[in-house]
Amino acid sequence: MFSLLNAGLWPWIAAASVPLVIHLLTRRTRRRMDLPTVKFLQRTLAHQSRIFRWRHWLLLALRTLAIAALVVAFLRPALLSPLAAQGFERSGVVIVLDVSESMAYSSGGVSSLAKAKSQALSVLQDLRAGDHANIVFCGAQPTSAQPSPTTDIAALQTSVRSMEATDERADAASAINVAVEQLGKTNSRAKRLYIISDFQRTNWSDVKFDAVPADARVLFVSVDSTARQNAGLTGLKIRPSTPCVGEPLTVQAEVFNSSSSPRTVPVTFTLSDPSAPLGTGSRNFSDSVQLAPYSSGNVSLPLTFDAPQRMECTATLPQDNLAGDNTRRLVIDLGRMATVLLITDEDTNATTSAAYYLVRALHPDPGSVAGFRVLPVHSNAVNNPMLKAADAVMVCNAPSMPPVQLEVLAKYAVSGGSLVWFLYGDRVAEQIKGLSAQLPKSEPAPLQVEGIANVQSRAKGFVTLSEARYESKLLKAFRDLTASDLGHIKFYKFSLTSEVQPRAELLLKFEDGTAAAVRCGEGSGNLLLLNMSPAPSWSDLARQQIFLPLMHEFLKGILAKDSGALEAFPGGTASTTIEPTSATLTCVDPLGQVVPVTMDKTTGSIVIDPARRAGIYHLTAGAQEVAALAVNPHPDESDLRSIDPRELESQREKSRSYLTGSTGNDPDVSDLDKGTPIWHYLLIFAIAALFAEQAVGRVGVRSRKGKTA
Repeated sequence: MFSLLNAGLWPWIAAASVPLVIHLLTRRTRRRMDLPTVKFLQRTLAHQSRIFRWRHWLLLALRTLAIAALVVAFLRPALLSPLAAQGFERSGVVIVLDVSESMAYSSGGVSSLAKAKSQALSVLQDLRAGDHANIVFCGAQPTSAQPSPTTDIAALQTSVRSMEATDERADAASAINVAVEQLGKTNSRAKRLYIISDFQRTNWSDVKFDAVPADARVLFVSVDSTARQNAGLTGLKIRPSTPCVGEPLTVQAEVFNSSSSPRTVPVTFTLSDPSAPLGTGSRNFSDSVQLAPYSSGNVSLPLTFDAPQRMECTATLPQDNLAGDNTRRLVIDLGRMATVLLITDEDTNATTSAAYYLVRALHPDPGSVAGFRVLPVHSNAVNNPMLKAADAVMVCNAPSMPPVQLEVLAKYAVSGGSLVWFLYGDRVAEQIKGLSAQLPKSEPAPLQVEGIANVQSRAKGFVTLSEARYESKLLKAFRDLTASDLGHIKFYKFSLTSEVQPRAELLLKFEDGTAAAVRCGEGSGNLLLLNMSPAPSWSDLARQQIFLPLMHEFLKGILAKDSGALEAFPGGTASTTIEPTSATLTCVDPLGQVVPVTMDKTTGSIVIDPARRAGIYHLTAGAQEVAALAVNPHPDESDLRSIDPRELESQREKSRSYLTGSTGNDPDVSDLDKGTPIWHYLLIFAIAALFAEQAVGRVGVRSRKGKTA
């Protein structure tokens, strides 16, 4: 099967009849002649010989074939591509167009997205009347240009031309799912899926194509097959995460070298408050980091502030071919209290509950900004925005917690959250087991609860703490105190536990060797298990002077760990917490435009969904700024190494997957769609036929001369 790219020239095939017409008009006719000699008789017999007659037919065939080949060559025939629909069948086409931040990479003044848009427009231009198509833009939250595939190709072309590279990370897996859904709406047997991207390794390596229909043709179009050089800021964090006035803090910038050669990268820090000194009192602070190929390094800035204030800290790199990851921001808010989400089913106003004492210990002076802001919430009411806005989460006696919340809390911890769980309550054993099942297999819960021990009926009626690991950062504040300060606490009930895993940090032990406090890392977060309760029926912990500083040091210790995984990225949600207010809340994005924002008036949790652009979002209640949020590019977008699309192709039948590109020696996507052109072979054939016609004509002349000699 083949197709004609210039089918409008088809009537010119009639020109192939010209040699036949000329032949018929110039054909010799028999005439009666008087031949005076035998010489002339021989010439006549030679002209009418069988060989002479066959020569005329051969010349006619060669001339006809030459003209026909020339005409067909101008029709530009091509062997039909397996991507094209057969006959009059209409195609259903979906194009996945990568619009993530890495597609803004520019080389020679042309961005990767510009190349991708050119390829997408080429595909749309080659569609036939009646074909249905749609575009899926691949960002953090993939969207389609039209609700369903359409025959309005002009509208799709307009959508492609107007699209710009976003600040977002590409969610390739979700984009493929959306594309499959759109393919299902085409109601066509001939389905084609085009994926046009730089195939950045961090975005595409784990993408599966199992959901793509078996009868769909898939074409991977790579727009950047060459190595791309880049240096980007992949992190900007503050230690501790909730700094206090007068307390030393450190801002740390992480830089990634996405190139095949070592390089030295300078980093510059600036603060939004011109009166705030940087480093040793200078307004300008810069440093450089030496990086090996495809490796990261850190640059740190030490700071100390004497007054509560809120300011922005910006780290910048020199400009390069990918500008989006050369700037990173964070907000230093010295007047903000760390927020603790307390998940409990207890009444926080009942003096018999553990939650009552925890709320008051964490924030003893309601009129002060010292301590922690506690947001009690029932276990059934916990949601992701609350977790994302919290600096730490405490679980204390929440027996009605649904199993799905265990999965949510496990993801919270693994993604960088700080989770404190009191081993206290009727269902704590079941809950810790369920939590462990949701954690990574390599990092399960450090212990399991096997039962509840009630020692009130024993001779002494209580147990005490006998061992403490004071070298831990969670207990270092008590290093100069004697062990008896912790040993004064009387515990009437506690949980019996399994042996603590070696990877965990055993902080406190009871007299019988049972673990009383254990900390371990989960993913990029922290899990602290406290085998104790301040409820009066379980201990006299709440009456001890050490109770308040002990809870504070536990929280400060686990919050000291970086929580970069809880950063807000473009295309996702950004959240924080403020004191609940009835004033009108306004949020302004980095471009000065007002964006929608929602607030839980009970907890003060604020959510921007989605936060489209990278930069600082300012929130005001009335005329007063109450918070500022930093949204930064996803660190994965700085690694510009591409995956070989053949690795993606291997996940499908090779007979239904194709590779192409716009660089190097790769064929253009339009050529693959139209098929393999063969017009140049026809042109060569026509020229060869003309040469053959000349040769046969010369042979005929020589033969006549020989016969008449």
